[in-house]
Amino acid sequence: MSVPTRSDSFTPRVVRPADMDWVKFDAQLARDGSVDPVDKALYAALASFVDKDGRDSDPDPSGEDIPTRAVLAACIGRSVDTVDRATKRLERRGLVRVERRRDPNSSHANLPSVYELLDHELWDERAAARAEARKAARREREQPPQIAPPGSEKPGGGGRMGAAVPLSLQNVSLSDARESDVPAPRTAPEEGERETSSRDEQARAVAAAWTAGTGLPRVPGSERKIREQAAELLAEGHDPAHLASVARWMAAKGWRDLGYALTAPDAPAALSATSEGRQRREWCGECSDPIKRQSEDDEGRVRRCPTCHPLNSRASTLTASS
Repeated sequence: MSVPTRSDSFTPRVVRPADMDWVKFDAQLARDGSVDPVDKALYAALASFVDKDGRDSDPDPSGEDIPTRAVLAACIGRSVDTVDRATKRLERRGLVRVERRRDPNSSHANLPSVYELLDHELWDERAAARAEARKAARREREQPPQIAPPGSEKPGGGGRMGAAVPLSLQNVSLSDARESDVPAPRTAPEEGERETSSRDEQARAVAAAWTAGTGLPRVPGSERKIREQAAELLAEGHDPAHLASVARWMAAKGWRDLGYALTAPDAPAALSATSEGRQRREWCGECSDPIKRQSEDDEGRVRRCPTCHPLNSRASTLTASS
């Protein structure tokens, strides 16, 4: 009986070459015997298509490496129906989020779905829990020794117990020790800190509006992306209410790029001028003052300045044309 050579050994059939030599695989999923092997195989196949950092597949339907249902079925050697059932099981486990898209040019066709692996969220949560446990253990080790109240020791500090207490602590009273442990009062936050905190809250509200627009369970990774985009746009002077409206609108379309959605011709228009527009609009010098920007008409009625008031349609047109 001859020993099989390397050329005679089994060679796996690669359905589609990958640009990487290895993929990230969740360790707990790999060791969970209750998970169907087909689910693990599909998870591994998806991991070979998603971006290494964002953990999502290419949303461009004309891309070169798109995980269609037929391609995934060929990768794991099963049918398309088996892929659909395994995908739903991975979704229920919170490992995969699938963005199913309709073809805007055909009511009877679908675009390839966008897959996002949510395992990196689990990794972040586990890493944070381990870091917090290490901090708690370090705080416990560094906790200062308890100071005995005055009068609990014999005068002179004699004996073995007295010798164990440093001389610098033998004459410290309990009230002094308590006062030394009281933390210094916190100072009021600086103006820049308050502005940053307010902007963060507004960015979170925009991300929450996007999640509400999807009609799906909350996905922390996707919300973080929208929140980071919103923070950049808010820093540029965009109105938070307008950003929230656009985020909710683009979520229904399956979009996750807030900057791109703002440029879409059918995107919701701002209800009022943005803060950036108000800062650029200069006082015309003809109305009451640069704050109220009101003037009187021929009948003595007070009205908005038609030239420079930020809510006046003519002023908005002048600002846009300039």
